[in-house]
Amino acid sequence: MIHYLAEIWMLLGLGPVIALNLTCVLIVLATAVIVFHLGRLYFGSWGGWLASAALLFAPYYHVNLYVRHAWAEFVAFPFLVFTLYGLERFALRGGRNS
Repeated sequence: MIHYLAEIWMLLGLGPVIALNLTCVLIVLATAVIVFHLGRLYFGSWGGWLASAALLFAPYYHVNLYVRHAWAEFVAFPFLVFTLYGLERFALRGGRNS
């Protein structure tokens, strides 16, 4: 999936390495934003910042990217966090239309 996302940048004229690096940066930023919202939902604003910083400095997250080259796991992580956030919001509101 990461190669499909990188293809967008390649169609805009960037090289393959730059396109892949830019895609990874955008995935890291998207994950940090989603983790911030999840942390803010549970622990308030400071908890959101702390959760986001903890993710960005977590060794496992960077090992997936730089050592293991586990692209699928790296790209799937934002969707996992987004699912947790959506389920918690659904549970707090008590339903779909509440």
